[in-house]
Amino acid sequence: MTEIREEIGSALLLARKKAHITRVNIASQLGVSDVAVYYWEIGRNPIDVDVFKRYCDIVHVNWIDVLKSLPSERKKNKDQ
Repeated sequence: MTEIREEIGSALLLARKKAHITRVNIASQLGVSDVAVYYWEIGRNPIDVDVFKRYCDIVHVNWIDVLKSLPSERKKNKDQ
């Protein structure tokens, strides 16, 4: 489970940086602390599905594409 959280967190961090949005800014838009965002991005804490979708909207990425891009998801699809 931690591996998936880390993969999601890395994908979110990359998307946020590509969108040139600071951790403080996205935290403010989501109504959470910047520490909460940091913990999601390093995979320490899981992110709520609804918050995940809002996060993706803010950084202008499709949440389904984020999930499909995860290494564990690509490996699973390759094995099938």
